[in-house]
Amino acid sequence: MQGYKDTRIQGYRGRVAICDKRYAISDKRYAISDKRYAISDKRYAISDKRYAISDKRYAISDLRYAMSDMRYAPKGSGGRWGVMLGLAFIAALGLAVLILWLSPGPSGGNPPAPPIPLPLEPAARQAFRAAQEAAQAWQPDALPSSLSAHWQRIRGRWPTQIVWTIHFYSPSSGRLAVFLVEVGRTRMLRETVSPYPLPTFAEDQWRVDSPQAMEAWWGSGGEDFLARHSDAEVTLQLKPASPTDSRPEWVVTAMAGQQVQVVTISGVDGQRLP
Repeated sequence: MQGYKDTRIQGYRGRVAICDKRYAISDKRYAISDKRYAISDKRYAISDKRYAISDKRYAISDLRYAMSDMRYAPKGSGGRWGVMLGLAFIAALGLAVLILWLSPGPSGGNPPAPPIPLPLEPAARQAFRAAQEAAQAWQPDALPSSLSAHWQRIRGRWPTQIVWTIHFYSPSSGRLAVFLVEVGRTRMLRETVSPYPLPTFAEDQWRVDSPQAMEAWWGSGGEDFLARHSDAEVTLQLKPASPTDSRPEWVVTAMAGQQVQVVTISGVDGQRLP
């Protein structure tokens, strides 16, 4: 019985020794971790000192340039004026360096908005000029009825350029022509009799080009819509405001499944319309 008790006591002491070793290893690990954090803090402190030294060097360099200008100033009254101007410059420079030195650093303001991922070239105005020449060769009184462009991802990537579809209407003949414009190429897709007179927009009131219209849409919810819908398609159209109002207006339509976003922008002044 006594031997059994001694064996249990020895086993218990062995367990306690193992536990003490584990705690010792854990303490060493914490000590190593503390040393690493201390080294990291020293590195950051060294980095801050380097930036401070760099700012001082730039300030000293500016002062040296100012002193150089004073040395080359002509003697006499003009030289005195040069010295006075040089001293005024040094004082202003010193104040700027002091403000820079005491400033808390760059603020965490709003980051710049990401650029629109859709291609914006060729712009609508450029495509319209190319199509207008072909349309007037077709019918001298041809007037623009609408311009439209469409963006859709192919294998997860947006196209690299825009293809414009432009409709022209001839009031004298009552005919409609559809032109396709891409970079370096303009061609007529079809030409037919229109079943009714088509409204056309006033070209002389068209002042907002397609890149400006897309930027207005991007800042009016377009960025958020594309971020939330990876399968979104976007259509941009320039058309008359109504059958009786020839003022041009841009309509941007973004679609993703059952989700649709429509933004209307004036083609005259770029303001968003209700």
